[in-house]
Amino acid sequence: MGHMALFADPDFAQFSQEIGLASLGASDDDLKKLATVTSRNTPRTASYDEYKAYRQPIPAAAVLPPTDASTTIGKDLYFFSIEFGLCYDGPAETCDKDQNSTPAIKYKIYGAGLLSSAGELQHAVEDSPTILRFDPDRVVEQECLITTFQNAYFYTRNFEEAQQKLRMFTSSMNRPFVVRYNPYTESVEILNNKRSLMLTVNSLRSDINLLAGALHYIL
Repeated sequence: MGHMALFADPDFAQFSQEIGLASLGASDDDLKKLATVTSRNTPRTASYDEYKAYRQPIPAAAVLPPTDASTTIGKDLYFFSIEFGLCYDGPAETCDKDQNSTPAIKYKIYGAGLLSSAGELQHAVEDSPTILRFDPDRVVEQECLITTFQNAYFYTRNFEEAQQKLRMFTSSMNRPFVVRYNPYTESVEILNNKRSLMLTVNSLRSDINLLAGALHYIL
């Protein structure tokens, strides 16, 4: 399936874009936490049966080490959300707890890496892998495996929650400027002077006027 179908969802597309915008001006260390860039062409060759042959029992730990038969590309938020993310679909009272050996029906898969790999999809829903609450500080400590299935996956209740946690995480990053995407010019703008701030305010004011007009017809 790839990413295209999900990019048609505005929340998903915005979440992906915000990770990209947060990378602009970020330090090398912060950039690695957001998304790993690699030129390695290492295909995922392990089948589901092959993985089961060497898979070891996985403890319910907060951070899990990679297996000996795997190759890692780093630790990053994009990988464990856009590529291998889950959404929780169970009772609200248990949403904030780390899940392990939990029926797969309580999770919805949205990561393109899972949706495009029949073997890993089966592993994620049938093998009771360790499933942890999406916490950026914890996610960036989890190794991304590219030659075998993941030891752990992370979930949020919805994309909005993932966005909120990402924004809180990126707000603590030390960047020399703030940027926004302008959908009208299809460009990235640096907000570093009064003029750029006023243009942003005018754009927001226009959107608010549209919302006010829509509410007039709805209410």
